[in-house]
Amino acid sequence: MNEFLGCADAGPFAGLSITVLLNQGTMVGEARTGSKRFWTTRELAVLRENYPTGGLAACLPLLPGRAAPSIYQQALELGVGRVDAAGKPRAKKQVYAATPALDAAITEAYLGDDTLQALKNLSRLTGRPRAWFSNRAAVLGHSRPKFREPDWSDAELAILDAKSHLSPGYIRELLRNAGHKRTVNAIVLKLRRRGWQRGKADGRYTKLMLQDCFGVSGDTLSRWVERYGLVVERERAIGAGRHAEPHPGAEWSVRERDLRSFVAQNVAIIDFRKVDKFWLVDLLTEAAGEARARDKQASTKGDEA
Repeated sequence: MNEFLGCADAGPFAGLSITVLLNQGTMVGEARTGSKRFWTTRELAVLRENYPTGGLAACLPLLPGRAAPSIYQQALELGVGRVDAAGKPRAKKQVYAATPALDAAITEAYLGDDTLQALKNLSRLTGRPRAWFSNRAAVLGHSRPKFREPDWSDAELAILDAKSHLSPGYIRELLRNAGHKRTVNAIVLKLRRRGWQRGKADGRYTKLMLQDCFGVSGDTLSRWVERYGLVVERERAIGAGRHAEPHPGAEWSVRERDLRSFVAQNVAIIDFRKVDKFWLVDLLTEAAGEARARDKQASTKGDEA
């Protein structure tokens, strides 16, 4: 029997995760049809012998014609579980049971003024994840009321349109100084709904513009600043003097020439599949155009001399 079963660690699928194998419906050979589709005693023996130590990857080469989802389902029906290197069953996912006392505590938490803090206290006292209490509250029919944000006023839209080239954080400060309270997410969403497009002001690109141009997240841009030397200029607080130092967490922008230099020096870390190629060509060729213009101007001055 062991000669037929083979080694549980062998096979071309040893390095693939179970999620990949299941999603792709991986199978060796042709699918079994007719009477062959029923599991034989020999196949069940292969499954019992190899699945605990090698998992799905080890069973696939030994069970030709059986797809990964079929093997996985049969292992569940047989009660065959994975074991660790010491031969002990692997820990199963923790399942928490609801009790009337916990349901009453969840209901009381949602009736109070600070629901979030109440759920945190329950999580700390019971040792259960806070997400479990939130999910249980949904089952019980509890939920926080979601209020729709008020419509944008003409004064707010005027500020938004006039300052759309600035960073959302700076626009939020301008709105706040004018007596309007909006979040950064609300400002970004409104900019996009009003047809916001990339563009630079005074030869600078804001963080939001670069996210759209490079197709990356804000965290990726921050990592480029910290690790790879992307030169940024942080904005000063509204009303601050010219010589005041900007806050380290303030919004920032990048000069076009610094961005061009960064792209040229860090080709390896940029995923050009996500980059807007038309914008990138404009960014890189504009430097050549400026250089030609300077050379032409210098040549003209030389001829006049």
